[in-house]
Amino acid sequence: MAVAVTVGTTGCSGEGKGQADPFAGLSAEAIADKAEETARTVTAVRMTGHQEGDGTKVAMDVRVDGKGLCEAELTNGDGGRGTFLRVDRSVYTKGDDAFWDTSEENRTVGRLLAGRWAKSSYEEGGSLSGFCDLRNVFEGGDGTTGLTRGEDTEVGGVPAVTLTGKAEGGGTRTLHIAKDADKPYFLRVVDTGGKETGEITFGDFGRPVAVTAPPADRTVDMDEVLKALD
Repeated sequence: MAVAVTVGTTGCSGEGKGQADPFAGLSAEAIADKAEETARTVTAVRMTGHQEGDGTKVAMDVRVDGKGLCEAELTNGDGGRGTFLRVDRSVYTKGDDAFWDTSEENRTVGRLLAGRWAKSSYEEGGSLSGFCDLRNVFEGGDGTTGLTRGEDTEVGGVPAVTLTGKAEGGGTRTLHIAKDADKPYFLRVVDTGGKETGEITFGDFGRPVAVTAPPADRTVDMDEVLKALD
């Protein structure tokens, strides 16, 4: 279940509207650049929302930091719910019956686990790295071009500017950025009209992520299981 939560911006477009705000006189691209610079300083973040693509729907609630800790709750289109924990170089996965009921192989894994956590090694570039690695959350090749500034709005009560452009993968991407000269965080990303659509909201910037590994007697080491099968 691969989920790509990336905010990349490239290209240039018209100037800002010259409003009396922190970004007065800046182009849409320059505002996005400031948000990207700020994103690189984020030490932890929470992401909530949903994505759809390739016939797959996923709702998520993810907390991740830059120290190798992550807690993610994912719900698939069939209502199956799975929990993922990352602790340093290990990943722990637990799901209900509907979560595992996507293939005979997964159903076999679900029966093997019998309510316990599946433990595996964290893989760079793997399906979890899109949202359980803080380095990848605000970066990626899925850039946005032709940015223009629209009407200001609010996200969770926080004043925000609205930038809209063309997503590299097709469709329209809308970026909501905090209207704050010192901390212009990405607050929300909305993708419409392309192969992948969805809406992700960011918050809890810098809030510590408290995740601990499940007890050993409640886990099954899948790396050892695969070795035994080989």
